[in-house]
Amino acid sequence: MDLNFEAAKTWVLKDEHVTSLPGLGCLWDGLRLDQVPSGLDYYLLDCAVCFTAVTTGQWLDLVTATKSPSGQLRVIEDMGIEVVISGLELFRRRRIKADPEWQRHGSEWSNRCNRVRRRALALAGAEQPAERVLLVETA
Repeated sequence: MDLNFEAAKTWVLKDEHVTSLPGLGCLWDGLRLDQVPSGLDYYLLDCAVCFTAVTTGQWLDLVTATKSPSGQLRVIEDMGIEVVISGLELFRRRRIKADPEWQRHGSEWSNRCNRVRRRALALAGAEQPAERVLLVETA
Protein backbone atom coordinates (compact mmCIF):
# COMPACT_ATOMS: atom_id res chain seq x y z
CA MET A 1 0.00 0.00 0.00
CA ASP A 2 1.49 3.33 -1.11
CA LEU A 3 0.74 6.18 1.30
CA ASN A 4 2.78 8.82 -0.56
CA PHE A 5 0.73 11.90 -1.29
CA GLU A 6 0.86 13.76 -4.57
CA ALA A 7 -1.25 16.88 -5.07
CA ALA A 8 -2.40 15.68 -8.49
CA LYS A 9 -3.62 12.31 -7.19
CA THR A 10 -6.24 11.37 -4.66
CA TRP A 11 -5.66 8.25 -2.59
CA VAL A 12 -8.83 6.27 -2.04
CA LEU A 13 -9.14 4.29 1.18
CA LYS A 14 -10.68 0.95 0.33
CA ASP A 15 -12.09 -1.71 2.64
CA GLU A 16 -9.04 -3.93 2.21
CA HIS A 17 -6.82 -1.06 3.40
CA VAL A 18 -8.93 -0.53 6.50
CA THR A 19 -8.92 -4.21 7.41
CA SER A 20 -5.17 -4.58 6.76
CA LEU A 21 -4.22 -1.92 9.31
CA PRO A 22 -5.07 -2.96 12.86
CA GLY A 23 -7.27 -0.45 14.64
CA LEU A 24 -7.83 1.82 11.63
CA GLY A 25 -11.42 0.68 11.20
CA CYS A 26 -12.18 1.49 14.85
CA LEU A 27 -10.67 4.97 14.47
CA TRP A 28 -12.57 5.56 11.23
CA ASP A 29 -15.90 4.45 12.68
CA GLY A 30 -15.37 6.05 16.09
CA LEU A 31 -14.81 9.49 14.58
CA ARG A 32 -17.55 9.00 11.95
CA LEU A 33 -15.09 9.92 9.20
CA ASP A 34 -17.46 8.76 6.46
CA GLN A 35 -19.72 11.67 7.38
CA VAL A 36 -17.24 14.56 7.50
CA PRO A 37 -16.07 16.48 4.44
CA SER A 38 -13.03 15.41 2.46
CA GLY A 39 -9.81 16.79 3.88
CA LEU A 40 -11.22 17.04 7.38
CA ASP A 41 -11.44 13.24 7.47
CA TYR A 42 -7.72 13.05 6.65
CA TYR A 43 -6.84 15.61 9.34
CA LEU A 44 -8.96 13.90 12.00
CA LEU A 45 -7.52 10.48 11.15
CA ASP A 46 -3.95 11.75 11.48
CA CYS A 47 -4.79 13.37 14.83
CA ALA A 48 -6.36 10.12 16.02
CA VAL A 49 -3.32 8.09 14.98
CA CYS A 50 -1.01 10.49 16.85
CA PHE A 51 -3.14 11.34 19.89
CA THR A 52 -5.97 8.73 20.12
CA ALA A 53 -9.52 8.90 18.82
CA VAL A 54 -10.85 9.96 22.23
CA THR A 55 -8.60 13.01 22.40
CA THR A 56 -9.34 13.92 18.78
CA GLY A 57 -13.06 13.56 19.42
CA GLN A 58 -12.79 15.88 22.43
CA TRP A 59 -10.95 18.47 20.33
CA LEU A 60 -13.67 18.29 17.68
CA ASP A 61 -16.32 18.72 20.39
CA LEU A 62 -14.52 21.84 21.65
CA VAL A 63 -14.00 23.33 18.19
CA THR A 64 -17.62 22.80 17.14
CA ALA A 65 -18.98 23.54 20.65
CA THR A 66 -21.31 20.53 20.45
CA LYS A 67 -21.16 16.78 21.02
CA SER A 68 -24.06 15.95 18.72
CA PRO A 69 -22.82 14.33 15.48
CA SER A 70 -25.52 15.99 13.37
CA GLY A 71 -24.89 19.30 15.14
CA GLN A 72 -21.17 19.00 14.46
CA LEU A 73 -21.78 18.47 10.75
CA ARG A 74 -23.94 21.62 10.59
CA VAL A 75 -21.33 23.64 12.49
CA ILE A 76 -18.53 22.34 10.25
CA GLU A 77 -20.54 23.37 7.20
CA ASP A 78 -21.23 26.83 8.67
CA MET A 79 -17.68 27.47 9.89
CA GLY A 80 -15.87 26.06 6.91
CA ILE A 81 -13.29 23.30 6.85
CA GLU A 82 -10.38 25.73 7.05
CA VAL A 83 -11.61 27.20 10.33
CA VAL A 84 -12.29 23.76 11.85
CA ILE A 85 -8.82 22.52 10.85
CA SER A 86 -7.28 25.69 12.33
CA GLY A 87 -9.08 25.02 15.60
CA LEU A 88 -7.96 21.40 15.69
CA GLU A 89 -4.43 22.50 14.85
CA LEU A 90 -4.43 24.84 17.86
CA PHE A 91 -5.14 21.92 20.20
CA ARG A 92 -2.70 19.66 18.37
CA ARG A 93 0.17 22.15 18.66
CA ARG A 94 -0.59 22.86 22.32
CA ARG A 95 -0.46 19.14 23.00
CA ILE A 96 2.86 18.52 21.26
CA LYS A 97 4.50 21.57 22.83
CA ALA A 98 3.49 20.32 26.28
CA ASP A 99 5.16 16.95 25.65
CA PRO A 100 8.48 16.42 27.50
CA GLU A 101 10.00 15.19 24.22
CA TRP A 102 9.27 18.52 22.49
CA GLN A 103 12.89 19.67 22.78
CA ARG A 104 14.10 16.60 20.95
CA HIS A 105 11.31 16.03 18.39
CA GLY A 106 9.72 19.48 18.08
CA SER A 107 10.86 20.28 14.57
CA GLU A 108 9.73 16.97 13.07
CA TRP A 109 6.40 17.17 14.92
CA SER A 110 5.88 20.74 13.65
CA ASN A 111 6.75 19.64 10.14
CA ARG A 112 4.16 16.86 10.37
CA CYS A 113 1.53 19.35 11.55
CA ASN A 114 2.33 21.59 8.58
CA ARG A 115 2.26 18.71 6.07
CA VAL A 116 -1.02 17.30 7.37
CA ARG A 117 -2.65 20.74 7.28
CA ARG A 118 -1.50 21.39 3.69
CA ARG A 119 -2.67 17.97 2.54
CA ALA A 120 -6.04 18.26 4.28
CA LEU A 121 -6.69 21.68 2.75
CA ALA A 122 -5.64 20.41 -0.68
CA LEU A 123 -8.03 17.46 -0.35
CA ALA A 124 -10.78 19.85 0.73
CA GLY A 125 -10.07 22.10 -2.24
CA ALA A 126 -9.41 24.99 0.13
CA GLU A 127 -5.73 25.75 -0.24
CA GLN A 128 -6.10 29.36 0.87
CA PRO A 129 -5.72 30.23 4.56
CA ALA A 130 -8.91 30.70 6.53
CA GLU A 131 -10.33 34.22 6.46
CA ARG A 132 -12.07 33.84 9.80
CA VAL A 133 -10.16 33.17 12.98
CA LEU A 134 -11.40 30.66 15.52
CA LEU A 135 -11.22 31.91 19.09
CA VAL A 136 -11.14 29.21 21.73
CA GLU A 137 -11.17 29.92 25.45
CA THR A 138 -8.94 27.66 27.48
CA ALA A 139 -8.50 27.33 31.21
